[in-house]
Amino acid sequence: MKNNKLYHFGDSFAVVKKSKNFGEYIADDLGLFYVNKGETGISNEQIFHKILDCYNDINSNDVVMINFSFLGRGLMVNENGSLKSTNTLLDDNQNIITTEGLNLLRTNSAAILDYFIKYSYDYNIKLFTSISKVLNNLEKKGVRVYHIFIKKDNLYYGNKIFNKTEYDFNLPNELNFKPNYYQWLINKQWKNEEDIHYTNNIQKELAEEYIKIINSK
Repeated sequence: MKNNKLYHFGDSFAVVKKSKNFGEYIADDLGLFYVNKGETGISNEQIFHKILDCYNDINSNDVVMINFSFLGRGLMVNENGSLKSTNTLLDDNQNIITTEGLNLLRTNSAAILDYFIKYSYDYNIKLFTSISKVLNNLEKKGVRVYHIFIKKDNLYYGNKIFNKTEYDFNLPNELNFKPNYYQWLINKQWKNEEDIHYTNNIQKELAEEYIKIINSK
């Protein structure tokens, strides 16, 4: 009988619409109820908000799995007071400004976008310091926590560049896909953008790959 849950957080890489989610296959393997809290387009800060929203509901022997988004993706407040992910303003893969972002540069929000481009190290170190405290506290109360990064890119502090070997977010149980999750999916031909980002009909196989790594922890 299932008593505990697998909480799955993340951006669009935690979401499918045409098939059973790989996270649900993992929950089945672990004998857990599956709770999906993924949402397309959101930033890591918004993922963190969702974890905080669920924090008091997460119990000992539950599992938390997080598909973190791109480190270059931030969260801003627009002029009407609404929170907005920068995913439509900055190209996640190339760290360049989109057409919508160029239009934003002509508004009062220009300096905010400039900050996410030039000071991603400052933003991410502060953000993941908070995330680390929460995830490690979850582990202390008997929750198994696993996380995946789409990929770890260079971070910037003005003109100084930090490559992925020069920063550590101190998060529990990273699930590593080589060379990174994004490229690993491409190499497997599992990122054909048919079911959100994923290729059709690969979710069970994808879950099996996750389970292999989880079992190695």
